[in-house]
Amino acid sequence: MLYAEGPLDILEPEDVVGIGHGTDILIVDDHSSNLDAYEAALAPLQRKFTLVKSGVEAIEKLLQQDFAVMLLDVSMPGMSGLETARMIRQRPRCKGMPIIFITGLPHSDELILEAYVVGGYDFVAKPVHPGILRAKVRVYLQLQATDAGTVAADEGSPRRAGPHRRG
Repeated sequence: MLYAEGPLDILEPEDVVGIGHGTDILIVDDHSSNLDAYEAALAPLQRKFTLVKSGVEAIEKLLQQDFAVMLLDVSMPGMSGLETARMIRQRPRCKGMPIIFITGLPHSDELILEAYVVGGYDFVAKPVHPGILRAKVRVYLQLQATDAGTVAADEGSPRRAGPHRRG
């Protein structure tokens, strides 16, 4: 399936409500050893982690709470990471949550493009370098903090009825 030949349905800024709403990090991978490794790599960020082993479990968790960022394995039995992301993006509250895809599959341009088309924000290939993963997640957490500060500042600032003119 080549996306380069047809139109891309990538999230537009107006489709996204903020950049994540929670403070915790959701990590989805069907291998416990990967869950443990990602949690250890991200521990210095001092966030709480929710670890799940399937796309179905991830969707259940997202119905219970909001997350700041989600790490999502592309290749899982049952519902793949790409299918999971597609379903997650149907929930308006989850449209802005950064999804970082992780894969051990040989990554082609088509796979990477599909990850972005279904709503991914970033893509990491295995073996995952802990420092790079931590840096990527930190960027999205900082963007979320900046976004929250901007919204709070906008809500507290006076509104003008029309353009400001010097007299």
